[in-house]
Amino acid sequence: MREGPPPHGKQRTDIPGFQQFTSRASKAYLVGNQRTPMGLPSGEPIVYLDPQQTEVYESDLYTCLSNECRYNGGIWVPVLHHLALCVLLARVHGMPLPIQTLVGMHDLHEAYVKDLPSGLKQLLPEYRAIEDLWEEYVHQAFGIRRPTGRLKEKVRFIDLRALVVEMTWEHFCLKEVVDTQHGPATQAEIEACQEVYGQTDEGRWAIIAEVVPFRRLEKLKAPEVRAL
Repeated sequence: MREGPPPHGKQRTDIPGFQQFTSRASKAYLVGNQRTPMGLPSGEPIVYLDPQQTEVYESDLYTCLSNECRYNGGIWVPVLHHLALCVLLARVHGMPLPIQTLVGMHDLHEAYVKDLPSGLKQLLPEYRAIEDLWEEYVHQAFGIRRPTGRLKEKVRFIDLRALVVEMTWEHFCLKEVVDTQHGPATQAEIEACQEVYGQTDEGRWAIIAEVVPFRRLEKLKAPEVRAL
């Protein structure tokens, strides 16, 4: 049986070289002309223009995504909730396990670059380039190719269905607009949302971990992704 996620919000002092990591985090701003240092609960630095400075750890993903809220904080939908819902929606729509894995991974990079509303993101091409860099890096950390073409379309379809369901569940002001664009939520989709909201964060993470191979992070060599 798989162990639960690492302790919420706590540093992983058992990681080899932990002291070196905390030292690197304090110096992160020296790399890539980043003037403001940024780090993760594990002590890993975030250097936005050079993801290879950061080791990808499950504990960081769990902690950051459980605290990162979608919709600009207008409704309480952390990215962790969203990813768990997306996995269940992929099952509702009969998608095979490899697609479920891609669905469960599609926003993991937001642990490093946050979730921005789509309208704002479209106005920030430099941010979009950085986000693209981190999304590629996180996929390579798992040894899984980032989806393109039809696979990307399937992931996008589930992402949009989650949008509809989240708007419906939270009775958000944009629900009617979203329903018109993408169709209303079905009963099966609402039931999937109910299951997600009935879980603890650990339970939601377990749903994601059923399809995302987090154990690979400790076994694979750090990915090679060019810096911007």
